[in-house]
Amino acid sequence: YKLWFQSHRSAIIPKREQKWLKTATRIEAVDVSVDAFGIGTLPVMTYYWENKEANKEAPLVMLVHGWTGRGNQMGAFDEPLLKAGFRVLAFDNHAHDKTPGNSTHIFIQSAVQRALAEKLGPIFGIVAHSFGGMVTPYSLSQGMQAQKVVCISPPSHFDFLLARFTQSLHLPKGIQNYMMNRFKKEY
Repeated sequence: YKLWFQSHRSAIIPKREQKWLKTATRIEAVDVSVDAFGIGTLPVMTYYWENKEANKEAPLVMLVHGWTGRGNQMGAFDEPLLKAGFRVLAFDNHAHDKTPGNSTHIFIQSAVQRALAEKLGPIFGIVAHSFGGMVTPYSLSQGMQAQKVVCISPPSHFDFLLARFTQSLHLPKGIQNYMMNRFKKEY
């Protein structure tokens, strides 16, 4: 059960991501409040691409990575979005890459996403991948606003994620049932 919530960081940053990081206008930790989970102030690593062709009021697009991912993995979207007249923001969500934490869940990640949107927004659009495609709709249901949202390969069913997790660890079916019942009870 505890393993489910643990994130994993990769020490290797592929060359394509290193290139995208070099094009970022700013890379900095932005302090956001996630008090609802006893975390307090969290320094969230952000990556920002300013649009030099547009004015400072160009619409902002937020890029949201998946589980065990990092913001710079979404860097392939920066150039096309900049050319289309947008500014771009990516970030390492809670317990991922350069943002502190060892374990997390959708509710904490949503709180971080909403806090960044409130602090750095308004957000015009969101491009979310995988688990980020689960976090984003939840964030929208909690009051975050965006005019456009694109989710790439989001999990469509929680059952699928749990089955894949327990199968990858070769756990008996009873463990999967236990975890599902515990999730339903606690969340």
